[in-house]
Amino acid sequence: MKDKMLIVDDEKSIQEAVKTIFSEDFLVFTASEGKEAVEILKRERPILVFLDITMPGLSGLDVLALIKTTKISTTIWMLTGEEDLDIALKTIQMGATGYLTKPFKVSEIREIARGVKKTCDHKVNHDTSDDKPWHVEKE
Repeated sequence: MKDKMLIVDDEKSIQEAVKTIFSEDFLVFTASEGKEAVEILKRERPILVFLDITMPGLSGLDVLALIKTTKISTTIWMLTGEEDLDIALKTIQMGATGYLTKPFKVSEIREIARGVKKTCDHKVNHDTSDDKPWHVEKE
């Protein structure tokens, strides 16, 4: 069974590019906004998430904060169209593994995915406890 990956970006071209790059190695899920991403995260428990910061509804920062209040073990890399050191540092402090500025190089995201696959502990990833709140209202 393939490991799962989630790409969350309101730009369909980014979703499709990442899906194409990883379709042989991962079962790739896509979401265009935060609420949809949360539902996929709860259901699929991907080992790797590429998460855009700026999206309608729940922002990437909102989704990151929500993930970190749960017991889901996933590696999160933030995506953004703007280089902003303050935001990059904030996302790392919030629990993201890293930060990529769009447009990113295919070699960069391939290396990230390879590293996650090597270090992933599948037992932790498949935790089914639902003792943490997922409900967030923000439109």
